[in-house]
Amino acid sequence: MQRLLQLVNWLGKLIGVRGDYILHFGVCFLSSLTSYEGAWAAFGASLAAEYKDSITPGKFWSWWDLFADGLGITAGLAVNMAIKAIIN
Repeated sequence: MQRLLQLVNWLGKLIGVRGDYILHFGVCFLSSLTSYEGAWAAFGASLAAEYKDSITPGKFWSWWDLFADGLGITAGLAVNMAIKAIIN
């Protein structure tokens, strides 16, 4: 797990974003890649996580986290649809 976090942080530095955004994007991408239900699950989990952050002392709601989640969901669904189009 430590190696994965190091890789995520390295990738974030490489492209100029926080590693946290890479994780948000990646989890939502993988979830949305599987199915439309996975995309809805990623959307719900994203909102739930941000709500939890908003009521936790010392944390806050982050629109940037939701933006990264949305990009991951959109990219995952696009790849999902492209694969289905190629197969059919």
